[in-house]
Amino acid sequence: MRNFISLPEAQDILRPRMSSLTKSFSDAFSTWMTDYARHHVALDASARAKILHGHFYFNAGQNLCNDKGVEFREDQLQRFLLIDERLILRFKLLDHNLQASNYPTQRAQEWVKQLPLEGFPPCERLHFGYRLDLTGTVIQDAFIALPNGIQGIYNDWVWQVWGNPMDMTTFGVQLPFPQAPYTVAPAIVYAYDDYSVRSA
Repeated sequence: MRNFISLPEAQDILRPRMSSLTKSFSDAFSTWMTDYARHHVALDASARAKILHGHFYFNAGQNLCNDKGVEFREDQLQRFLLIDERLILRFKLLDHNLQASNYPTQRAQEWVKQLPLEGFPPCERLHFGYRLDLTGTVIQDAFIALPNGIQGIYNDWVWQVWGNPMDMTTFGVQLPFPQAPYTVAPAIVYAYDDYSVRSA
């Protein structure tokens, strides 16, 4: 039975860093909207994601440079943060199901299924994922999510850290989560904080 890091445990680790992480993201997006504005007509969504990706990691390196619990690593051109030697965080664009879109290589599938991977420390791998509006000019929302690689389920839990809270009346339809035989209480699968105001 799967027994990965819980949402409250991940929040305890990430909360001291969340303002720095969301600022790294908002500053990357601001750079895209200003410095790259005249190039938007020539650049597609993939190019935009690559630019945001590069600037996010650069900004995070600046904003978290004094945090001894955060290591910046790279494996097979995959950049990630190792935090407190307890979890791995990757910056990703998410789709409407809060699933990262990757070319389905065996390694990519093993990554989201939380299987052991050579070159990666043996800890849970999370997404710091974001979505933009239809125009691509506004940050819609952002999340910390624990992917599980189960088709149709996508994430064990989601912590929304940016944007308007999800509509919980349709949450179960939009974002199915695995059902487990809980003996004490159901696991927390969704939490909400808005760090956008702290990242402005």
